[in-house]
Amino acid sequence: MRVLVGKRLPKFTLEESNLLKGSYDYLGINYYTSNYAADLPLPSINNVNISYSTDSRTKLTRIGDANITTVKQGTNDPQRVNFYRRHLLAILQAIRDGVNVKGIFPWSFLDNFEWGSGYTQKFGLVYVDRKHRLKRYPKKSAFWFKKFLQ
Repeated sequence: MRVLVGKRLPKFTLEESNLLKGSYDYLGINYYTSNYAADLPLPSINNVNISYSTDSRTKLTRIGDANITTVKQGTNDPQRVNFYRRHLLAILQAIRDGVNVKGIFPWSFLDNFEWGSGYTQKFGLVYVDRKHRLKRYPKKSAFWFKKFLQ
């Protein structure tokens, strides 16, 4: 990591490291974007403008819902079902490995306004039909989540 990140990675003294160990009583992880990593061949790496997005030496892509135009399209979200299924399996494995997990909150309940994308991205478990008085329709992922919780 030090080779890839270089001067941007902070250095801690032994004393600072010892102060940090066991110093927290709660750790929350909040993330809004899921990226999928694919191998980035070494010749393609831009070594001039190295940043956090290139540190992993991977090409990051994400799933988006920007081209949804109908309720049928908007409520059919197998990629979200797959994401939550895999994510919850990973949480279960973490619990089995000894992590004291207290909860999870899916983002988001409803399709909503996203600062970087406006209303073009549909992240919610419930589709909001903006063409028809904001009528709401549970997506397949909402039904999957309901069944999972039962």
